[in-house]
Amino acid sequence: MEKTKMSRIKIRIFLVCFFGMWNVAVGAESSLSSAKSSGWLDVTRFGAVPDDKGNDSDAIRKAISAAANQNGGTVYLPHGVYLINKPLRIHASGIVVTGDGKSTVLKNNGCKDAIIRSLSSGRKKATSLEEVIIEKMTIDGVDKTVTGILAAGFTRGCVIRDMCILRCLDGIFLSSDWSLSIERNHILLCSGTGLRIGAATRTIAGDDGEKRLSHRGTTVGNAINVIGNTVTDCDYGIWWRGGSGWFVGGNTFECNQHNAYFQNTWGGAIIGNYFESSRSGAALLRLGHSGGCGIPKNLFVAGNTFNGSDTYYCIQIDSLWNSDIMANRFEGKMLNIPYKGDTNRIKGNKIFVGKPPKKSDSFGVSGQMVWDKDYFYICVGNRQWKRVRLERW
Repeated sequence: MEKTKMSRIKIRIFLVCFFGMWNVAVGAESSLSSAKSSGWLDVTRFGAVPDDKGNDSDAIRKAISAAANQNGGTVYLPHGVYLINKPLRIHASGIVVTGDGKSTVLKNNGCKDAIIRSLSSGRKKATSLEEVIIEKMTIDGVDKTVTGILAAGFTRGCVIRDMCILRCLDGIFLSSDWSLSIERNHILLCSGTGLRIGAATRTIAGDDGEKRLSHRGTTVGNAINVIGNTVTDCDYGIWWRGGSGWFVGGNTFECNQHNAYFQNTWGGAIIGNYFESSRSGAALLRLGHSGGCGIPKNLFVAGNTFNGSDTYYCIQIDSLWNSDIMANRFEGKMLNIPYKGDTNRIKGNKIFVGKPPKKSDSFGVSGQMVWDKDYFYICVGNRQWKRVRLERW
């Protein structure tokens, strides 16, 4: 029976990883192919002047519209600082917006919206977009009141990668998206959430004299991959609500509140990430919600490292069903995993703490280990500690 369960788990890992990587590879390849066939559009040819004191939004928007009119293309921003006072709206498929890396900077200069977005003013849902790439730039929100990238309606083959996003409200906000990949971005110093996926309501300002509208992050679709990102010094790291078949792997989260918060989602995998809180008081990974905002189901949490705080949980489970938490490494003084629901499987985790148990029936989770100068302690079951004396030889 145990072998059958382990076989099922291995199959789940393989399927999630395989299809996640397949989506990334196919999406990136098809997008780049589309862009190269359509040619590159340099924004300086449309009137953008980097490193001056004038706003560049209109010029960059003209370049994006030109790419849309030719059924796709690459909008290229040479290195330099571009001042943004209006959102750069992507409203057609097959568009790549790319720069020269971190030296290409989109800097907020009075924009009251997202710096880059797909959502059109005056309506709550964007047309589905395919094969859109946003890559190789820095977005500087300056005053932490604007979203870096607001993507609504991104679908097959869309990628956000190799971006540096800082000093925004939310770094990347996804809504009504599916088959989208978020890869190798560095998001930092956001007052809200680094990666907000289908969660919460934001008021988005209209531009060009249009009225403001309230945009609610709706539940996202399937097959969203978050791979190799670094999110630091934000209030929350990643906040995920809705969707299935997603993959979160190889990321680093070092934030102030919950590094990762998952609600009302199912069939996803959280594998090989590093979690560390820059401030004590909140769980590194929170699953479910005490207020009943949907129960996460069929999740697989494995191979992660949790460097916990002194005062709160590495993992907080408010509600969870039929999920596996195994082969993770926990470090820190407060390492309790609040366990709810007898359909979950929590085993094989290695737990390292700095303070040894006072007696053999002290609180402990199976697999927990700690040592001092005289003894090595290991918890072999619920409140069952054993120890061996350390000796020189």
